Amino acid sequence: MSVATGLDHVGIAVPDLDVAAAAFEALGFQVTPTAPHLPGGVTGNRCVMLGQGYLELLAVIAPGGHSATVEKFLSRYQGIHVISLATDDAETAGTRLGREVIRSERPTDDGMARFARVALTDLTPRLQLIQHLTPDIVWRPADCVHPNGAQALVSVVMTAETPAIAAADLARTAGRVLVPDPDGGYALRMGAGAVRVLDDVGTVFPGFAVPSQPFVAGVEIRTPDAKRVGHICTAAGVAIRFVA
Repeated sequence: MSVATGLDHVGIAVPDLDVAAAAFEALGFQVTPTAPHLPGGVTGNRCVMLGQGYLELLAVIAPGGHSATVEKFLSRYQGIHVISLATDDAETAGTRLGREVIRSERPTDDGMARFARVALTDLTPRLQLIQHLTPDIVWRPADCVHPNGAQALVSVVMTAETPAIAAADLARTAGRVLVPDPDGGYALRMGAGAVRVLDDVGTVFPGFAVPSQPFVAGVEIRTPDAKRVGHICTAAGVAIRFVA
């Protein structure tokens, strides 16, 4: 299917991978080692892998290196700038959207992880459809175990000056119909995970400042720990709310 099947991951732009990873580790998340993006290796990532979905920390890792994309993201704010939706057929999705399919890879301890992506780089936040060609290499069971009990990426929450326009871009990219969000705005609900475009992210993350519009404020993460449900914390500019 060329439509989005779920929320795959979010891309979090940070100035320093290790500092950002330490912030997530302090909250009880396990973070993977640094992996360069190929070709070139100018940028790289560290990830919080979950049983469903993941969080990708992105930064320039080459000494003296520059990435116009990462620098553009950070000029607005540190935090989530990329929303990636899963697809089973990147080629058909690319044809539907009239976009090129990009093939990329990054090394892991178990081999080379490979992806096929359709990136809508002209949208803010950046949206992309991604097909994992080597999912067993990306989702290693040992990487998905977290001291805080985190299990799944349930949703990503954003706002925009005109939520209806941002939501329309999202629906077109996903090839799916939006539904009203109970907290005001719109929701893209898929088989695994959701994207919420709200009038006010304060309904989910009270008191969280909005630096500029559009703004991807944070994520909701599933936990079996009843005492943690409803708890809100932040790391690397990302608001995190634990849900049942």
